[in-house]
Amino acid sequence: MKKKFNDFLAENTVTNESVALINEAKFSNANLKKVSALLAKIASKKLGANFQFGWLDDFKKSSGESGIGFRYMSPEGQQIRFNHVTNKNSFAVNSVDYWKKGATLTEPNTTIFFAEGVNIVKLTSQLWDALRTGKVPTIQLKDIVNESTDLQEAKPSDRRAFAEINDIPISYTNGGKDFQQALEKRGLEAEWDEYMSVKINDSEKTQFDYALNENQKRLDSSDKNFYANPKYVFDDIREATKVVAKGKWRSLIIAGMGGIGKTFGVKDILTKEYGPYEEGPGGKWAYYEGMKGSALGYYMTFLMNKKKIVVIDDSDSIWYKGNVNFMKIITSDSGDRAPSFTGPSTANVSLMSNQEREIYEAQWLDAVVEDPNTTFKPPSKFNFEGSFINISNMKGEEFDGAIKSRSIFIDVYLAERDVIRRMATIMEFQGRSQERIMDVLSALNPEAKDALDGTGRYSETPQYMTPEEARKNKQLNMRSVGITDALAEAGAKDWRRMAGLYS
Repeated sequence: MKKKFNDFLAENTVTNESVALINEAKFSNANLKKVSALLAKIASKKLGANFQFGWLDDFKKSSGESGIGFRYMSPEGQQIRFNHVTNKNSFAVNSVDYWKKGATLTEPNTTIFFAEGVNIVKLTSQLWDALRTGKVPTIQLKDIVNESTDLQEAKPSDRRAFAEINDIPISYTNGGKDFQQALEKRGLEAEWDEYMSVKINDSEKTQFDYALNENQKRLDSSDKNFYANPKYVFDDIREATKVVAKGKWRSLIIAGMGGIGKTFGVKDILTKEYGPYEEGPGGKWAYYEGMKGSALGYYMTFLMNKKKIVVIDDSDSIWYKGNVNFMKIITSDSGDRAPSFTGPSTANVSLMSNQEREIYEAQWLDAVVEDPNTTFKPPSKFNFEGSFINISNMKGEEFDGAIKSRSIFIDVYLAERDVIRRMATIMEFQGRSQERIMDVLSALNPEAKDALDGTGRYSETPQYMTPEEARKNKQLNMRSVGITDALAEAGAKDWRRMAGLYS
């Protein structure tokens, strides 16, 4: 199996790094998207589709399972999603969902669940068969257990329960080869630990779906709910990013539902202003996606990038209660911003002069560049001289008021009609024909044509955000004056309207 798998990777010009990543059963947060992309590439060949990344789903199955998955879509309307559950510092691909052409957004035709210890790489051939047929294939035990995971490493409670049901002496479950030999003798290899189960039409709710339904319900039920106007809001994101890139304001927060292209404008402007993203000390801006760090982890992220524009995308843990005071310092609009973290993990520099601290910081950074696992402790305090951009899927009202007051704050809150139109715009930008766009969107939503045409239940124009409504989310204060000045000085297009909504 591995030889064929590696042959396929070689045929598709996949890097050695990717091969190393996918040959593991568990993947780090930073690498899971790469792994999913590689699996999607294989799925495209095996299932006869050209899968392209759509968005990151936060889902909950009707049967109770919940997790996060990378969803891919084909122009023909098929969809596939590789799912994982959080496990503090790592992720495991433990299920796959597959939608045939014409399936609704929240009802995959086939869902495959894997047991703990199963290596998805070893199941690739059988996986595609199961997705096509909706039936569990027959697999030997040696085909599914990780090479790095001995059978005896399975949970003891699972081994004992399985032994009791199948008349295997309990003493065999304590270790050694006895348990495996008992399985082989009784022909129970495939039944062990229910290595893979298939569910048909397993309905679910996703973060994306929740947002769509909630937005539409608010529109239908009240005359006091306002949405971001898609005619302006994505251009406003670009203009606000320019303000930060030019050093006119220190922080920008872009809130709202995921999967609608908030990140694209930020990256595009920073690339045009400073060049492509470059890791290491030489880069002008830093980009982090999907971080789930500790307070110390975020502290060190800003320390390592103290003079850069730091972009943190899809990492809502940065706003957890314990980090709010730290983020108030990072988003401060005046004076020195000197966050601190005192404890055994840092070196106390409180008695050093500013010059001594700068020397110590430089020595520490050199040590980290030389050896990421260095024991050289970071300083307990530093001056953050850069800027901060946060792209979040949180709702505007979930942010701390003090944080919002310090930042240019854009809440991308779209009605369902506008989400569908936004998807059509992105697909058109990607070069899809109008016919293909309509085919794909109709597969996702049978009323897509009504949404694009503004007919049917979409005939009523959503009530777009006004300055009066914006003030309910963020009150006027003296910082509002500063943000307005920054928008004007940076030459933002239509800065007066932007000031009324985002300052």
